[in-house]
Amino acid sequence: MIKSNRTTKSMNDASAHQGEQKGGKQHERSARGARRGARPLALIGAAVAGAAMSYFFLGTQAKRRRKELKGWALKARADVLEKLETLQE
Repeated sequence: MIKSNRTTKSMNDASAHQGEQKGGKQHERSARGARRGARPLALIGAAVAGAAMSYFFLGTQAKRRRKELKGWALKARADVLEKLETLQE
């Protein structure tokens, strides 16, 4: 049996109306649930980033990469100090 869009839309409107009658608690519950699901996802993301970073700095070409990073950091530091000097003048 095929449901018409009109019936589905009226059901959705009715459930939304019931949520409003309860003082908007339905929206609050869904927001709380979204925060719970984000925590494990953030931990997984941090673990993946840590693994990638450890491979990058401890892997097969780590010595070259650390040297490149050190050069980049010195260049960035020099740029920041130069901008601070121009601001002081």
